[in-house]
Amino acid sequence: MGPLGPIHALAGLLAGAAVPLVLFVLGALGGGDVKLLAGIGAWMGATAALSVFAVTCVIGVCLILAQSLIQRRTMLLLRNSAVLAASLTQKGLVACSGDSFSSIDRPVPYAVPVSIATLLVLLAQSWNAW
Repeated sequence: MGPLGPIHALAGLLAGAAVPLVLFVLGALGGGDVKLLAGIGAWMGATAALSVFAVTCVIGVCLILAQSLIQRRTMLLLRNSAVLAASLTQKGLVACSGDSFSSIDRPVPYAVPVSIATLLVLLAQSWNAW
């Protein structure tokens, strides 16, 4: 796999930033996370950027569940998740953007699951399994 052309890099940048930008507007991600995923998209392309984001979500959920179990806050995590889902259903995305649903102390920075997911996608691409 060689370097991407400018059109593919731009498509990757836009794909890598699209979903995280929505999450940034909702307050679920920071601006640095959006820039990190946009940069990964520009580097790897649109399809790989979306794959990285999907794998990041799975890794992130696993880390949050493990951390909530360690901190004995799993019930709070489940309650906050239910409240968030109900709020999204009733109020819509924009109305929930100011609400806080923190369930764990000192969460792992989002760059950790993004980095792990990027490595996994790169390995999968090199093995032609993706």
